[in-house]
Amino acid sequence: MALRCGDGTLGGRYAPLHRGKDVLGLVFTELTGFIERHHSEDVVDEVLASIGFDHDGAWTAVGNYPHDEALMLVVRAAEVLGEDPATMVTSFGRELFGRFKVLYPNFFGDVTTAMEFLERVEDHIHIEVRKLYSEARTPRIATQREQLPDGESMHVEYSSHRPMAMLAQGLIEGCIEEYGGDYVIERLEASEDGRSARFHVRPITA
Repeated sequence: MALRCGDGTLGGRYAPLHRGKDVLGLVFTELTGFIERHHSEDVVDEVLASIGFDHDGAWTAVGNYPHDEALMLVVRAAEVLGEDPATMVTSFGRELFGRFKVLYPNFFGDVTTAMEFLERVEDHIHIEVRKLYSEARTPRIATQREQLPDGESMHVEYSSHRPMAMLAQGLIEGCIEEYGGDYVIERLEASEDGRSARFHVRPITA
């Protein structure tokens, strides 16, 4: 399988964007776990100490926290490691999809292809997420299949009040990796604030 995508934006650096508690703590615990797995616990400790969160980074998986804390965590971790923040977020999204399959196997039930799964996100999976977490504010995911001469493709549109289009891209890539298939993922459009993006998932041509 091959994946191709362009550069992206995280929608900002350290400036607070939204102080409402709108991101499930699971994302934070998985993000710190991702950094630790690929680097070390010492790196996580260094990043958290340099930011100085009021709660010292003691997120709980079922709590809700401001999304700007996630942006601060990613940007600072990328600075410490000398990596590109957008690339880090996309890589995290790919792994997070696999973690979701472990944590929420019921969401994956009878799905056999990536396109089937992507079609279920808005009208099935997000509904179930809101049942599990009453305060969850899920993004909007719209999909449309298209028949091409060399196979079927899909347009995927992401929109949210959170600037996390790069995370959405990583999750889409993780979905393709999970279900297999030779696809190219292209980001056709993306807002500068990272709150919306449009992707094209199409077969690889010879």
